Amino acid sequence: MAMVINAFFISVIIFAVYLIIKKIIKKKISIKRSLLEFTFIWYVFTLLEVTGIIGIHSMTQYKWEWFLESFDVIKIIIPQDGGEVAMLICNCVLFVPFGFLLPIIFQRMKIIRVLIITLIVILIIELLQAAGGRMLEVNDIVINLLGTVIGYMLYKLCFDLQKRKNEK
Repeated sequence: MAMVINAFFISVIIFAVYLIIKKIIKKKISIKRSLLEFTFIWYVFTLLEVTGIIGIHSMTQYKWEWFLESFDVIKIIIPQDGGEVAMLICNCVLFVPFGFLLPIIFQRMKIIRVLIITLIVILIIELLQAAGGRMLEVNDIVINLLGTVIGYMLYKLCFDLQKRKNEK
C-alpha cells in the first residue's frame, strides 16, 4: 500500500507538470480524459514501484555484472506450491490495467500495438531487475502479457457495450 501512496504523490507532481504544459500549448483539457490520463500515470508509477525499478532500489544498487550473469539462469519455473501460483496470479493482475488503459489513453489502439508496447515495457523491467540482482524469468514475461490480454479484452467488452448503448 505504501508503494501505491508513494506512486500517487509522484504522479500528482508529474501530472501537474503535464497539465501546465497542456495549458501553455493551449490544448483542450477535458476532465474525463484528464482523470484517465492521471490514472494511467499513477498506474505506471505504481508498476515501477512494485517491480522495484523506482523507490526501493536506486541505480547505484544495480550491478551490470549481475545483469550479464542473469542470462545464465534464465528459466521457466513450473509452480510447485501456493506461493508460486499466487506470484503468477499477481504478475498477471499487475498488467491487466495496462491492457485496459493503454487503448483508452491512446485512442482505440489495436491489440497488436498494445502487446508490442507491453512487451517492450516488460523487457525493460526484466532487464533492470536482472541488473538489480534478480533472476530474469520467462514466466514473468508470458504471465504479464496474459494480464495485458485480459485487460484488453475487458477494454473491448466495455467499449463494445458503450457503443451499443450509444446506438440505441
